[in-house]
Amino acid sequence: MNTLPKNGALSGMIIPALTAAVVLPLGFFSADFRSHFTAPLSTTFQWCFFASIVAMAVHKLESYWFEEFEQCPVYLTSGQSAWARNPRKAVFLSFVPTFLGMLVVTFLGFLGPPWHLLVMTVWLGQGAHELHHTAKSLSRRRVYPGTVSSVLFVAVMWFGVFPLWHDLVIGARGALFFGAYAALPLIFLGYYLEDRKWVSLAPEFAWRGEVSEALSQVRSAS
Repeated sequence: MNTLPKNGALSGMIIPALTAAVVLPLGFFSADFRSHFTAPLSTTFQWCFFASIVAMAVHKLESYWFEEFEQCPVYLTSGQSAWARNPRKAVFLSFVPTFLGMLVVTFLGFLGPPWHLLVMTVWLGQGAHELHHTAKSLSRRRVYPGTVSSVLFVAVMWFGVFPLWHDLVIGARGALFFGAYAALPLIFLGYYLEDRKWVSLAPEFAWRGEVSEALSQVRSAS
């Protein structure tokens, strides 16, 4: 496991993270920025958001069922970290930030506008992030876990949630609207190239999801 290269920034969820790092501080400190996010959510928008949650739940089930954690650069390299060597500590450090993050999002929801649309903006970053599944499938020339449901999730986000978000926050559909769609192939290309580099540096058992088998053989040999 010590031979595994570090995962790339894109695989490390840099898109949702950067979106949050820009949007949330501006939401707190800029009244002009907040003013663009005050519109109420329509019933259609609410149901689209719910559909994205369902799609994400299905996506995580598929990813778990086909053991994405056995071949994802993030999971594999995180597994080499000191904090992950103790499984109880790893579970604690995985659960607590998630729990606290849920509380923060709930608090922002209680605040009402403009936070409902600001948080949705971060969620759109996740809609771009999930392109990595299809990019990794192309990169590795085999179906990467979670690919099928990721296509569903991305479709719901970019053909359902995003147009509704744009119409409320931006208004008339122009350069930003079409530019967002034009950026998706570039994001896909970024994921593809990043994974090609990682695959070229990693041992074959890592990107083929055979890490546990390789470790078992090492333990048996020792």
